[in-house]
Amino acid sequence: MLCLLNKRFIRFFLLLSVFTLNVFTLSISAQDSTRDSDQDDVKPVRKIHRKGFEFGLSMGTYFANNYTASLYNGMGFDANGNPNTTFLNSAMYEKIVNEWGGGPANEYGGSPGSGGTTYPDRLAPLLGVQTGTWSFDSTDMPGKMHYNIAFEIGVQTRYFVNDKNAIILNVDAAQLTIGGAFTIGEYSTVTHSTTPDTLEMQTFAIAGQEERLIFQPGWQHIFGDDDQFNFFIEGGPIFTMAKFQMNDIIINGTVIDLRTYYSPITNYVTQQARNLTGVGIGAFAGFGLNLQANSKYALQLVYNPSFEKIALGPNPPFTMQNSIQLRVCYKVK
Repeated sequence: MLCLLNKRFIRFFLLLSVFTLNVFTLSISAQDSTRDSDQDDVKPVRKIHRKGFEFGLSMGTYFANNYTASLYNGMGFDANGNPNTTFLNSAMYEKIVNEWGGGPANEYGGSPGSGGTTYPDRLAPLLGVQTGTWSFDSTDMPGKMHYNIAFEIGVQTRYFVNDKNAIILNVDAAQLTIGGAFTIGEYSTVTHSTTPDTLEMQTFAIAGQEERLIFQPGWQHIFGDDDQFNFFIEGGPIFTMAKFQMNDIIINGTVIDLRTYYSPITNYVTQQARNLTGVGIGAFAGFGLNLQANSKYALQLVYNPSFEKIALGPNPPFTMQNSIQLRVCYKVK
């Protein structure tokens, strides 16, 4: 479903970009026709004076680096917010085997009450199997987690100190989704509790959600003297606030939250993982095309790479993030 939504958004974004470019092109062509008919022998004079303050809105696509996606791999976090390091301490083992499965005794042909547990096996009915015919071990944990392409919206302010150079501030927000898969094994026949027969695997989804708020103060320079089409560059520091928002597994339509543990008997919270929030720093750049419709409105198509720390997890490295944006700017004064 997420992939389908992303494909639909990308298609919509491309169509919107083409439509907006066509509108600007028609507007500029109309201006050129009027100018050519009135001033056939006169060289066009540049009329756009950008000096002053502009405000803009932006929308686009955000491509997150997959390094921090591993935080959503089902290992979970301890009380201090550090990722768990062993399978038996993982959030998925706690949820699947202990909370929903009633404990290890309910695997491999065991029964409630054996192995020191009296908890019921709620996982077997969810899987559509019998207690003692399912298994979950470290090899069933998710493989590589990945970020999906995200939708990004924001605002931009520009103050042109002259017609070519501006002080800028871009503020963008993106809600990211993370995807992956894990397995649970089912034994088709069980001849003895310790000697299971053929193992069949069922695959299920694991998902995460993360919010990012991005601040980009910097400088923008517009090249050339044309009053309609100009290339530009921009750059400066970047500050990104990231928040670990959600981490779920989905088993046959049932969503299980990995951040909070419940007692199978009392159904009360016994442990709750902290939401991770951090602010990372780095640097960004921008390369794009500035289309000037008139003295008030401008359209920008821009590619923004950044090299920064996403401050989630222990000792995050600097990684590359990328975005593509469409901006509409209005000259206030």
